[in-house]
Amino acid sequence: MRFSILALDGLFDTGLTVLLDALSLANRFSSQQMGGVPRFALSVVGAQEGPLGTRPAAREAHHSGPEAGLVIVPAPCAGTPDELVAALERPDMRKVKAQLLAWHAQGARVAASCIGTFLVAETRLLDHREATTTWWLGPLADIRSSQAPYIIPNHLAQADPLIRRFERWARDPLKAGFSLLEAAYALAASTRSLQRRCQDVLGKSPLAYFQYLRVERAQSLLHGSGLDVEAIAAEVGYADGATLRTLLRQRLGRGVRALRPDLR
Repeated sequence: MRFSILALDGLFDTGLTVLLDALSLANRFSSQQMGGVPRFALSVVGAQEGPLGTRPAAREAHHSGPEAGLVIVPAPCAGTPDELVAALERPDMRKVKAQLLAWHAQGARVAASCIGTFLVAETRLLDHREATTTWWLGPLADIRSSQAPYIIPNHLAQADPLIRRFERWARDPLKAGFSLLEAAYALAASTRSLQRRCQDVLGKSPLAYFQYLRVERAQSLLHGSGLDVEAIAAEVGYADGATLRTLLRQRLGRGVRALRPDLR
């Protein structure tokens, strides 16, 4: 079987090299266990003639395209939704989409990693199918408490202008407490709009996100300051250290001693 990684122009360097390293290691391990016979051929292919990027592997890509096998689309270099939309609309990306469809018609299967799924979706090969993509473009993480360590709401907040401004505003009154009316007034938004946008982007209410920021700040102070628990509680707006200890255990699944052993 042939595994072909598509070398997009302007891809993330790690998007290409991680795939190459992971698949090369898989082939090596398979060869060791199966009597020295590689399980698949690995190559880098390009959809158009001309330079394909800065990585040596990308420069060495051939343009003939894969025989029937698996084509893997790595992530294009985009850090925001607007950048991704612009990348997908480039003329070279339209050629890539046409080439993927041609390879698929010839019998090749198509896969993608990270935001490469959006490029595959543009070909309509994902119509009526489910696909997993990157978490930074929306609240894709499970928000149950058991999954709390894997959620990164601050990064999700950066994808939305209103929530980004709310996140910056909310860090100042951590000590004083939260008011939805004050937050909406400061952001020139209605309380309903702020609540709805927080739920859509973060999967949390504004108050729940404010509480998250308090826990985040308290955790930072535990690691990076010499303050005791009572002082840290006051810094983030809690009446006493006992309340903070309880909250940390509820939100993080760990107590103060686990976070900073020198505190009792």
